[in-house]
Amino acid sequence: MAKKTKVGLKVPTKNEILKKYGGMIKVASETKETGLWLPSTFFALNYLFGGGIPWGKSIEIAGEESSGKSLIAYNFAYSTIQLGGHVIWVDAEQSWMNSWAEINGVDPTKVTCINDTRIEYVSDAVADLAIYLRSQLTNNEPILLVIDSIAAMDCADNIDAKMAEGKAEMGGRAKALYKYFRIRSELFYKLGICQIYINQLRTALNVGFGKDNTTTTGGAALKFYASIRAAFYSGRSITVKQKGKERNSLLFDLLRIKWLLQDQRSLNARYTSILNSMKSALIDASDSKTS
Repeated sequence: MAKKTKVGLKVPTKNEILKKYGGMIKVASETKETGLWLPSTFFALNYLFGGGIPWGKSIEIAGEESSGKSLIAYNFAYSTIQLGGHVIWVDAEQSWMNSWAEINGVDPTKVTCINDTRIEYVSDAVADLAIYLRSQLTNNEPILLVIDSIAAMDCADNIDAKMAEGKAEMGGRAKALYKYFRIRSELFYKLGICQIYINQLRTALNVGFGKDNTTTTGGAALKFYASIRAAFYSGRSITVKQKGKERNSLLFDLLRIKWLLQDQRSLNARYTSILNSMKSALIDASDSKTS
């Protein structure tokens, strides 16, 4: 009969654990949410997003062509600059125009553009810029990262290779994007970088009848890392009467927003509670002044 042997395990003390791991370990009750968000100038959009972009987190804006994806990003960029922050704009689609940015109220001197489509190079450039800007903006000013767009980016092997000599390799972009989110998400959260990832909607094949046949590009990484995912669909044009006839307006179109991720009711409830608390604080402040 074999003898029972005791396995000698040294039980660490609480002080030893805290000394060894530092701030990595916390009691869940001691963790604090920032409660901050980057708002837009559209009240309805803030209501849908629960106040705006959560501080240090990311949202995905997917949509059809000419559905207002970049326009929403310009609006958040305007809010960032008005709050004293800075914008990092990855112009993978080569569509940035200073004239259009100024029309939307964005100051080009407060925007740093990155003109590259290689995910690996964009990842390093964005990380270095984020660290530098946070060292300059020490009063918690917002920093916004906009990638326009995921569909226009690819891994360096595919971009630098010749199409005629290239090999058919599946999933190169999806793997590069997954690595990008895996190694950069913690850094962006610690630095408080709000992120907007613009994507394109594509039609998925072999989808059953009655199910949503739209999908996004770039694999499944963004579906897991994005806090809010919204799809933008361009609707019908608003008609105006001119000389007794109804004509389509050249300035306004209806826009339909569909949620791909996140509970809209919880976001709306959170934003409503925030507005109510702000309203009560203003009432208390006015009452104290009158008294």
